[in-house]
Amino acid sequence: MILVLFCFKANAQQQYETGQIWIGLNVSPNRSFRNLDNTENNAYNDSIYNEKSKETQKTGYSFGFAFSKMMRKKISFETGLQFSNQGYQKIYRGLVFGSMLTSSGTPTKTATMYYRYKFQYLGIPLKLSFLFGEERTRFFVCAGMNLNILLKSNIRGTIDYPSSKNEVIKFSSNTTYNKFNLAPYISLGVMSQINSKLNFKIGPYFNYDILSIRNSSLKENLWDLGFNIGLYRLL
Repeated sequence: MILVLFCFKANAQQQYETGQIWIGLNVSPNRSFRNLDNTENNAYNDSIYNEKSKETQKTGYSFGFAFSKMMRKKISFETGLQFSNQGYQKIYRGLVFGSMLTSSGTPTKTATMYYRYKFQYLGIPLKLSFLFGEERTRFFVCAGMNLNILLKSNIRGTIDYPSSKNEVIKFSSNTTYNKFNLAPYISLGVMSQINSKLNFKIGPYFNYDILSIRNSSLKENLWDLGFNIGLYRLL
């Protein structure tokens, strides 16, 4: 029995060797939002900035495939392709629509309007991971940069009526957004060997776009906080 356990441990440990190459799939549910910086005051920007109290986070996601190489026994480099859905939403509560008014002009009920601003990106991650420990399950810290290319942006409006079916409105924004962005990335978590060929990674991450999403004196930076789950296979 001791010999069997020793052989299994040795077989598991040999995965973490310099030069080994892994390919993997990952998925990350997240919450995304934008940061506003109105250092150059003007009337138009003030009207947007002053409404930031109506803005809140939006549920998003990312997924893709990864290519990872062990540069050292405890350092790995990772790249690949990543599709992500980021954005934010605005909420207007207590709106009254014309069809809700009585003949006397007195409102009988109100509704809530949600505007969800969606940005879809294709990203190229460049990351370094540092591993800690010697066992099958190890801790890691990961840092790097995502090179993001904007694929599509749109707005989805939802009118939430208190006692009737919701109404959904889809439309495109006439705002011109920047096609490229750079986003520093940091993550930590655990990775565990399932067997001699498969590795499982899980942990939270934070991603912040350092460039404004459009050319304007009002700076708008998207960010997202999520939970990454990945499965990797040794080539």
